[in-house]
Amino acid sequence: MNDLTLKLLAIFLSFAIFLQSYCMKRKVGTYLFPPCIFSMAWFIFTIFPLLLLFQIPVNPLGIGYILICSLTFSLSALPFNWQKAYQLNTRKSQNDLRLFDSQFIKYCFFFSLILAIVFAMVDATKNGFDLYKMIFQVMETSNDYARRRNWGQLNYTLFGKLSIMFVYSSASMGGFLYYRETNKFIKNLLLILSFSPALYVMLTQSSKIVLFISIAYFIGSNLLIKIIANDLNIFDKKLFIKIFSYALVLIIPIIISVISRGNLLLVGISTTGLLMHSFNSYILGSFFAFSDFFANYLGFHSLIEYSHQYNYWGRYTFKPFYDAIGFETTFPLGTFGEQYKIINVINTNIYTIFRGLIYDFGIFGSIFFIFISGLVINGGFYKLMCDRENNFLGVFFITSIVFIFFSDLLSLFMARYTLPVFILLYLILKLNRNLSKMHHSKLPKEGK
Repeated sequence: MNDLTLKLLAIFLSFAIFLQSYCMKRKVGTYLFPPCIFSMAWFIFTIFPLLLLFQIPVNPLGIGYILICSLTFSLSALPFNWQKAYQLNTRKSQNDLRLFDSQFIKYCFFFSLILAIVFAMVDATKNGFDLYKMIFQVMETSNDYARRRNWGQLNYTLFGKLSIMFVYSSASMGGFLYYRETNKFIKNLLLILSFSPALYVMLTQSSKIVLFISIAYFIGSNLLIKIIANDLNIFDKKLFIKIFSYALVLIIPIIISVISRGNLLLVGISTTGLLMHSFNSYILGSFFAFSDFFANYLGFHSLIEYSHQYNYWGRYTFKPFYDAIGFETTFPLGTFGEQYKIINVINTNIYTIFRGLIYDFGIFGSIFFIFISGLVINGGFYKLMCDRENNFLGVFFITSIVFIFFSDLLSLFMARYTLPVFILLYLILKLNRNLSKMHHSKLPKEGK
């Protein structure tokens, strides 16, 4: 088959992922359902690259594998009685909602916001950066930070780890407060504040992935509140208008970050060309990279020749765990050494979660992993819907959303911050609920 036929087949398979999500929505009545979210996310992760970079040939085997994984994730939801779960979810009360905009949550939000930026500054000074330049010469600092990261000259200090942890926790708590706020001005202010630590890190450290994950934490928290409020409609015209408006606002700091970093490999290219190259590489490139890898893995023609690894038994997917028990594995910068590259169009070494899964467990083993992951995520969601009070499952749901969003890049379990952020959010919600109970237990006594 020629390139056009293969491309059209890939687009057809992408819409098959969407159709699968739509069928699940018809079954349960809402897209606010993990299989729907997983399928819808992967429809977006595939259809935009296929359409926006239509000129790039693609082997549809990769997206066929992704479709199978999407179907497998959905099949893992079959053991649960979802009609019962959604009925029980309607019994949640307004008191459950009020917990998420308490004074304690607000204090924790602002506390996390400040600590995230302060610790980022301290970490930078520990790495030899000038504090004055961190504030007043952001573009120069960002370029220097990116160069030293690429050369392996940065030390990830405790302050840097704490900074990222509070960046994500502030975004998550911002999602709680944003949903509950009714004043439009304060609502927009909360949105800006929620992402201000991530934007600061992105601008000073040229780390756009931090902003991407922060958005996922914000969305996860927002969806959790919608579940508790039994507000199960997540797609409407107003939402798309908001997303478009917010995207336009985010373009400005992202452009600054891209220009400040530049690209030494792109000689004689305009600023517009640099921006398009960065957009293609960071946003669209992972799908093409995985498709190229998958074709090569199966023995078909590919743009790049890959040095394949076999039977890693989770070292890609669960790297921090293996490191903690003494089985440390050293990977190239960015996890994979090969760069999927089309001159002046794409240059990326991000291959989605699936390349690591295939190296860890093989093709069939990786599909089984997706089934088990779906079983755990769907089981947690089912229990969350049925229970009135469960802080652990609330944080688990937020993390599940981040896991789905992050799958376009890597396994979320490779991120060293996942568990600390989970524990921090759980402790905040647990303490918040306990303080609320203590407060309400005193009210009758005060009334006597």
